[in-house]
Amino acid sequence: MYRKYIFPFLFLCRILSAENFGLNQSQASEHFEIFYSQENKEIAQEFLTAAESLYPQLMQDFDHAFENKLEINIFPNILSFQEAYGSKNASQAMVARCGTKFISIVSPLNPGTYHSADSIRTIFQINLIKSVIMQKYGYSNSKNWLVFGIASNKTDYQPRSALPDILPTIQEMESSLEKISGHPSAHSLVHFLIGKYGWEKILQLLENYSLFEEILGKSKEIIYHEWSQTISLNLDLQHELIEMYEKEQLQFNDSGDLIFYSIEDKEHVDERRLSLGLPSLEDYLRIFKEVYEKN
Repeated sequence: MYRKYIFPFLFLCRILSAENFGLNQSQASEHFEIFYSQENKEIAQEFLTAAESLYPQLMQDFDHAFENKLEINIFPNILSFQEAYGSKNASQAMVARCGTKFISIVSPLNPGTYHSADSIRTIFQINLIKSVIMQKYGYSNSKNWLVFGIASNKTDYQPRSALPDILPTIQEMESSLEKISGHPSAHSLVHFLIGKYGWEKILQLLENYSLFEEILGKSKEIIYHEWSQTISLNLDLQHELIEMYEKEQLQFNDSGDLIFYSIEDKEHVDERRLSLGLPSLEDYLRIFKEVYEKN
């Protein structure tokens, strides 16, 4: 039996017919019910399996269990997703929404121009974790950065851009995470908070975010300073280590061309470099050649 309607994100009032967007197939597992179009049958099974695999750990991490099945909607492409949420002019970076009762996401078979199939899969996991957090602790704009940061730190999320030279303040992230493109910063700050203050403090922040400074025992300004200092020290060290490592790998081949040897996980090296604020290998090689030729 197919579900008849999709209930969009949070307080969106429009009730949309699922069949208008081709979501006329369904599957269910113990904790999830998923709606999709025929071409996404295998993706639906993949998402159900992934969600059920994550469920026990999430229930343990947040001490929470579903009262009802969580609804998952897989849209066949970005256009149908945007039409469903009345956002035809939205960026192609926007491929998912979630609430306490649902996740809606674009199929990894048609990720659009901004995302890859793998990043869509990671976004699905992030939104599943966000849904669990919303169920247990509720939702507020001010702690959106914290919720995203927790979710991203529990997945293999890789920021699409490097941290900015001037990190956004906690207050700026509270105001509007999307407007300042603050997702990499939120991911980084939560990673810092977990490492320095522990998981129990993170749960306390979710429970009583208005007591942020009392829970951590410091002002937001001091927390920001600690975080930014840690980032600065880490980046200095990482720059030095990576540059040293890659210079050792940079050699001349028999034709006299500069090439890299034996770089681990070469397909993702530029992603790693970008996350550290370093140029791509192509740009690094170009700069190296320019310096070498001048000398």
